[in-house]
Amino acid sequence: MIYWLIVAVLLFIVELFLGTVYLLVLSLALLGAGLMAWLLGDVAGFWVAAILSLAGIVWVYHYKKRNIEQVSDVSDDFDIGQTVVLESLLPTGEWRVQYRGTLWEARNEFSGSLKAGDTAKIVARDGNILII
Repeated sequence: MIYWLIVAVLLFIVELFLGTVYLLVLSLALLGAGLMAWLLGDVAGFWVAAILSLAGIVWVYHYKKRNIEQVSDVSDDFDIGQTVVLESLLPTGEWRVQYRGTLWEARNEFSGSLKAGDTAKIVARDGNILII
């Protein structure tokens, strides 16, 4: 029983440094296994460790997958919504714009005529190209 608890505590300490959540699940599974080993014997401890580990890892995997998809929809780019000044139209159809004290390339994704000197809002980015 004591070795289950020792390994559970060691995994918990490693989890504090790594922050993976998976090691926390394994630590809790080993804690449950230690309790079962104390109550019912080592064989029950092995089964509880296996079942709790598998169930916990599957739960964390699906929880993280669901939350990462929700977070990826939200844009945290501080450039979006900022104003740029159109400098000149490039031969590629993109614009050279003044933004944050330097010149950037920007692509007009919306209909409407633009001319040099106009201002536009940034709605997205495609790498280093601003979408206006």
